[in-house]
Amino acid sequence: MTKIHNSILVNIVTVRNGKDKTVAFTYNKRTEKEKPMALDVLMQAQSSILPDLAFRYGCRARNCGVCTIDINDRPRVSCRARVRDGDKLSAIATLPVLSDLVVRR
Repeated sequence: MTKIHNSILVNIVTVRNGKDKTVAFTYNKRTEKEKPMALDVLMQAQSSILPDLAFRYGCRARNCGVCTIDINDRPRVSCRARVRDGDKLSAIATLPVLSDLVVRR
């Protein structure tokens, strides 16, 4: 597979009816030097190939923590966590998953 220069490949783990499925998503950067936040990746995935992707976000200013997800199996605030090529985005592993990246709090 040929890699587009202004893109990164991210694996998004979706959960539907209790079953995990990993979706490979190619994020198209706005500029060559962009270092996207995980929330930017999720929003682009939702607007392009996964219209029913479920995730939460609130303030976008690292204040509320509503957007917390696991990035490479470690909890991170998605509106402030940078994503690199090959990263895995998934629901917080320590809480019950309702759908995709949404957990019961």
